Amino acid sequence: GHVVVVPVGQPGTILYRFDVGASPVFPLPGNLIWAPSGRALAVYSMFGTTVFSLDGKRLCGFAEKLNFMGFLSGDRTATYDRIDRTFEIHRADCTPEDTWRTPDRFAFAVATCPQAGLLAASWSSLLDKESGGIDIITYPGHKLTQQWVGRFGGLGRGVVFADSCRLVCAGQLQRDLRENHAACWDVQTGETVVDE
Repeated sequence: GHVVVVPVGQPGTILYRFDVGASPVFPLPGNLIWAPSGRALAVYSMFGTTVFSLDGKRLCGFAEKLNFMGFLSGDRTATYDRIDRTFEIHRADCTPEDTWRTPDRFAFAVATCPQAGLLAASWSSLLDKESGGIDIITYPGHKLTQQWVGRFGGLGRGVVFADSCRLVCAGQLQRDLRENHAACWDVQTGETVVDE
């Protein structure tokens, strides 16, 4: 499969073309993520995530078991290893920079905010399947700055930062499977801003 980048005003003109080797998974948000510098693009496929430079060169490859969280400042990449329950940060050249474990919990949805140096991880407890929450973590330093804990169950699928990283938002499929629920929280104060 291929991914092409075209200008908005001239969709027939191909600016960049990336051979991803497998069909990208579409149309989910987060399958194509630009690096903060605009000089690299991460592409998710069924085999994992590949980061390309604009000349089509493959910079990094992350196996499917690694949830690609997104980019941080300096075009660093952030991943979460679902097997080892480990966060990993790589420099722009893909060399490892930092790693830390979350032994008591499993993060199933993750996001980054490069401009504020924040990671968001929606997690479930390994001890209580119904218990879970969302953590806001700084990078560097991986300091926990905000946490929402409760009996969220599946809350957090598709967690995203919003409003210039002032908010973190997440969705939950309700138990009756007929409607979705979404909520947003203020990253600084912890207050619920949206709850629908």
